[in-house]
Amino acid sequence: MQDIAVHSQVVMVDGSGATPKTFHEDSDPKTLQIVMLAKPSDGASQVSSDGEVIFLQKDTSEKEQQSLFGTAFYLKAKAREAASQPAGAHSSP
Repeated sequence: MQDIAVHSQVVMVDGSGATPKTFHEDSDPKTLQIVMLAKPSDGASQVSSDGEVIFLQKDTSEKEQQSLFGTAFYLKAKAREAASQPAGAHSSP
């Protein structure tokens, strides 16, 4: 996870008109996109399910932002781990 945090390029994206449901991420696993949501009705601050995008409201606290970054890097690490496993490999319970 630390390797991903160190080597990810954080990119700010204009969130005008975007919501977590309508935003199209860049599909680049080396970037972490930060989308500033224009208004509260665009959705809550959150991380996309794959960890590639963090959506932020302007009033998101520093503590919550740190938590969102941690969640994003964790999800990116899990996705990288899953992608590196051979097809048909299963982890033991």
